[in-house]
Amino acid sequence: MKQLLTPEELLQNSEFELIEEVEYSNLKSFISEEVCRKSIIIRLYGFIQMLALLALFFIFAFFITMFIKNGSHKKELLFMGLSVLFSFTLLVPIHELLHAAAFLLLGKRDIGFGVQWKKFLFYAEANRQVLNREEMLFVALAPFITVFIAGMGCFFFSSSNIISISGLVIALLHFMFCGGDFAIISLFSRFRSYEMYTFDDRELKKSYYFKRVR
Repeated sequence: MKQLLTPEELLQNSEFELIEEVEYSNLKSFISEEVCRKSIIIRLYGFIQMLALLALFFIFAFFITMFIKNGSHKKELLFMGLSVLFSFTLLVPIHELLHAAAFLLLGKRDIGFGVQWKKFLFYAEANRQVLNREEMLFVALAPFITVFIAGMGCFFFSSSNIISISGLVIALLHFMFCGGDFAIISLFSRFRSYEMYTFDDRELKKSYYFKRVR
């Protein structure tokens, strides 16, 4: 069995180079900086995000138009509104719990959560648990994949128009809120020719990202 790396090894061993040190209080700045680098991942995410926004616009425009014209689709409009409310409230902790579940599936422990209310920013952490590239990508993508599959499953397979449309709205809105996760994926993709590792430090309130240089 391969011996797991420790935070001390990453910080002290010359085989590893620190490429990013992100304070929890500066998570928003880290995301913005990564977006500004316009990596292939960020460009693709931005393009699909635009498509999701257009899809949401046309969905709402269609049902609002039909309601104005003949008063139909009241229930659909009501549940679409409730889907938006759900996405901005209950879906937020669900998203972080899915990150936590991914940590647990990888055998990581001492998991915690945090929030920055002024920035409306939420995060999950695995305190001083080292993750490699594949593990971090699994954690980052877990909420997106889970909610997308659930939402699109409702859209394609539900016999109820209300559930079908609500699932689609939630899946599209949730994708638009995954910018932080895709910023981390973008960081890892920029150093794809290297082995990469990361860990969080709850006491220092920082996340560290390393590449193996030899």
